Amino acid sequence: MNANGRKLTAVLVAAFSLLLVFGALLTALAETGFTAQPQTQATQTSIQVGGEATDTAAVLPPTSTPEPPPDQPEASDTPEVQDTPDPSASETNSPTATDPAAATQTACTIPDGWITYKVRSGDTLFSISKLYQTTVPILQSGNCMGGSSRIITGQSLWVPNNPTLTPSKTSGPTATDKPAPTDTPVKTTAPACYALTRSHTGSGADPVASPTNSPGCPTGKYTAGQVISLTASPATGFAIGDWTGIDSPPSTGSSPVTLTMPDSAKTVTVTYVQICYTLTLGIDGASTGNGGTPTASASTSGCGASKYAADETITVTASPDGSSVVTGWIYSNGSPVLTGNPNVVNITMPAAAATIQVTYGTLSP
Repeated sequence: MNANGRKLTAVLVAAFSLLLVFGALLTALAETGFTAQPQTQATQTSIQVGGEATDTAAVLPPTSTPEPPPDQPEASDTPEVQDTPDPSASETNSPTATDPAAATQTACTIPDGWITYKVRSGDTLFSISKLYQTTVPILQSGNCMGGSSRIITGQSLWVPNNPTLTPSKTSGPTATDKPAPTDTPVKTTAPACYALTRSHTGSGADPVASPTNSPGCPTGKYTAGQVISLTASPATGFAIGDWTGIDSPPSTGSSPVTLTMPDSAKTVTVTYVQICYTLTLGIDGASTGNGGTPTASASTSGCGASKYAADETITVTASPDGSSVVTGWIYSNGSPVLTGNPNVVNITMPAAAATIQVTYGTLSP
C-alpha cells in the first residue's frame, strides 16, 4: 500500500473512532433523559487521494443543548403521628410516619350511636379511650384499625357516645381520671328565716319552743307561718302569769301557748309571779284573858295584805290588856303549838294558807 492509501486508511479509522465516541455520548445522554435534535446539515471533509481531493461526507452527530431533568415533586408536610402506649398490647408491623396507609382507614361498619372525634396534638389512642370511658381494643375494632395504635393529628375517629371524663395532668395507664360534672348545679334560694327571742320576768326559765327551728333555718329561726308551741317553767314558789307576743293572750297560768311566726323577728315573754299564801291571825277561843288580835309584819316578797310567799319569815305580835298575859300560840298547818308567854314570835310561811292564834290568860292576883 502506498502512502496515499495509508493516509486514507488512517483518516477512515479516525472517523470511525469519532463516531464510536459520539455514539457512546448519545447513549449516556439518553439514559439521563436527554433527547437529541437531528441536524439538517452534514459536515464535508475533503480527503486527497493520489493527489486528487475527494469530497467525503462525514456525518457528524447532532448537537443539542441537554434539557434539565424533570422537576422532582416537592416534599409534602407529613402529618403528626402519635403512638399509643397500650399497656395490654404491642404494635406489630405498624406503618411508618411517611406511609400513606397510616392515615387511611379501611371502610367498615360504624357501631350504632358512635360519634366522631378529631385527633388533637398529643392525643394517644389510650388517652382517647379513657376520655370516652372505653378501651383501646374497642376503638381499634370500631375504626377497623386491626392491631395498630397509630393515629394522626387532625384524623377523625369514631368513639362511643359516652359522657367524657376530664383528663388528668398525667396520661397513661397510671393516670387517675376524675369525672367531669355533667349536670349543672341547681341554685337553691335559702328560705327567709326570722329570729324568735324568748324571755321571762320573775323566777323561772325562758319558754321552750317546739320545734326548735323551721326546715332550712338555723336553731331559733323560723319561716313565716310556722306554728310554734311555747312551754313555761316557773321556779318553786312562782306561777305563770301573763304572756306577751303570742297569738291570743290566754288566761293567767296557761302553758303551753302557741305562736304563728310572722314575716319578721318576734319576741315572746312570760311573766312568773310570786305565789302568795294567806296568813290568818286570831285569838284562841280557849283564852281566859283579854287582848287584841295579833299583828304580822309586812310581806317582803311583794305580796298583798295578809299574804306571804312560801318560806318567808313573818314576825307576829300579840297585844294582851293590863290584866292578861300571853300564855301560848297555836300555829296551824301541822306546826307544833307554841308554848310560853312571849308577846312576839317569828314563823316561816309554808307553801299553803296558814293560821296563827294567840292564847291569852289572866294575871294572878
